[in-house]
Amino acid sequence: MDARLLIPRPEYALSLLEFANAIPTSILISAGLGVIRIVWNSRRDGAKLLPAPPSIPALGNLHLLKGNPMTCLEDWSKKLGPNYRFRNGGEYGDNWIKLRRFFTDALGQRRLPLYLEQINSEARFLIKYVSTKKSTPIDPTMYIMLLTFNVTMKILADYRIDDPNDPELLEELELQTKHFHATYPASNPVELQPFLKVFPQSWVTENRRRVGHSRSMRQKVNEFSGRG
Repeated sequence: MDARLLIPRPEYALSLLEFANAIPTSILISAGLGVIRIVWNSRRDGAKLLPAPPSIPALGNLHLLKGNPMTCLEDWSKKLGPNYRFRNGGEYGDNWIKLRRFFTDALGQRRLPLYLEQINSEARFLIKYVSTKKSTPIDPTMYIMLLTFNVTMKILADYRIDDPNDPELLEELELQTKHFHATYPASNPVELQPFLKVFPQSWVTENRRRVGHSRSMRQKVNEFSGRG
């Protein structure tokens, strides 16, 4: 084999040398541009986003909800102001968008007059009922629960209960509590961290007993709707 074939021409050798020397420079320039872009995006996003308490990448602010969640949120409102971000679990996704659309409609200004009308109506019923007791000592807990239950059920199914000691009310309140524990996000880790789906579902999802409570509650709501 001709040895000249193994020796590159001088002009090619020079080009290869220049290319090799340019690689570190290109890497540094790319890294610098990447850092600038990250900083720029963080500043731009930070200007739009509301303040937020310290978060953990995977859990968000979930680790801060200790004891009474409402007390925790109130404490952070004193530090960050009346409007702030508080993230639980993973990043926003399609499910979050659907839920946000639903609650924006359900709790928006358009429906607020209807809710206020029902609240005021039930408050008048409550005052009238308590006035019949005159000076007899009463426990206000059940009356407050009755008001809350009637407001909710009147809006959902146009149904209400008059007596705070009605056995049906006690049953419905128990079902509501169990339904809440079965459906609120922290009770189902998969809702917070979708990657947990890779584990056996019996480890990370709701057990059949709680799902049964949730179904019982939905069945009751359907029964109330049928009465209307």
